[in-house]
Amino acid sequence: MVQAFYSLSESTTALAATSNSTFPFVTVPTFEVNAHHARLQSGIELFAFLPLVYPEQLKKWETYSVLNQDWMKVSRAFVLDGEGDGTLQTTSYVDSQISEKVFEVDANGNRRIVPSGKDVSTC
Repeated sequence: MVQAFYSLSESTTALAATSNSTFPFVTVPTFEVNAHHARLQSGIELFAFLPLVYPEQLKKWETYSVLNQDWMKVSRAFVLDGEGDGTLQTTSYVDSQISEKVFEVDANGNRRIVPSGKDVSTC
């Protein structure tokens, strides 16, 4: 199972390096394909990309994530057009957009919305 995650991590890091991107500002256009394979190899039901965004990056991240969300439709279409192993169907997806809200999770797992552009270290 761990090997599947290493593979996904390595391909994401390689994409960041070749595109001169720095985390969290990395868009993986084939994330659905890569995550699908990681799910199959590991046997888990769900895999998600949840980047760590530092307080000083929050405002830029809010803009970047919304402007660069087209990767979801491109990646899903790639899998549904037969590039996957045929196990994915259109009903497997929730057609939605990336939230414009950033959530903060504390050590106890409590979640709350961080006010737009606010320094989360002061919340």
